[in-house]
Amino acid sequence: MRKQFLILLTILSFNSFSQSEHDRIKSVVEKFITGTVYNYPDTILSAILPGTKMFLFSSEKPSLEMSVEEYAALYGRKPPGTINNRPSKIVIIEQVLSVAYA
Repeated sequence: MRKQFLILLTILSFNSFSQSEHDRIKSVVEKFITGTVYNYPDTILSAILPGTKMFLFSSEKPSLEMSVEEYAALYGRKPPGTINNRPSKIVIIEQVLSVAYA
């Protein structure tokens, strides 16, 4: 009985740790979305580590690389709170070891 209890406790601890990590990842992605939808460059910067390189794709340029600071500056051209035509939502969050994508 004691062995079963310890196994259950271990499984529950891993599940609560996973949920906590999931919530942290979701929070970061939501900050990024809020910053890009409402033109809040500081919110974008708070979601991504300084100096991070971003790789963007568009119809004009197949591949464009810029730092997160350069990217966030793009959202400083309009007044904060102005809504961009950029509907966004989190569809999925996956984590493998220390890497996550959404």
